[in-house]
Amino acid sequence: SQGVKPDVDTPSAQALVIARTLALETVLKTATGPAAQDTRWALEAVRAETTPALNKPLAAYLGSYGAIEVVGADGYLALKRGRRPLTVLLPLGGETFTVLDEPSRRVLFERNANSAVIAFEVVTSDGEETRYKRETAPPT
Repeated sequence: SQGVKPDVDTPSAQALVIARTLALETVLKTATGPAAQDTRWALEAVRAETTPALNKPLAAYLGSYGAIEVVGADGYLALKRGRRPLTVLLPLGGETFTVLDEPSRRVLFERNANSAVIAFEVVTSDGEETRYKRETAPPT
């Protein structure tokens, strides 16, 4: 006997990601205002989950930024705050990252004129922003 035939033929290993992507794309077609922003960020986060780790050196980002330390974790950047679990960052492009499992948060790194990372900002989809200045000297 046959099971239920899917609407979208896809490998089973990718079915959940594809289902989430299609659902968010459908919602985005009619979403407006803050709901559209949240949906767009969620869609970008789902797509980032299937993107490989950074292909640029992590060392430029690593260091202390006030109460938060930026560390490497299995080829990804992560935020470490005391004894809390690591907050893994997924690259979205350029200096912008989404927070794994928290699509309403973004991390934007800032570079100086010499291209050294000097700070990062955590931005939420509702507009809240918190800046963290690098305490350790950036690598040269």
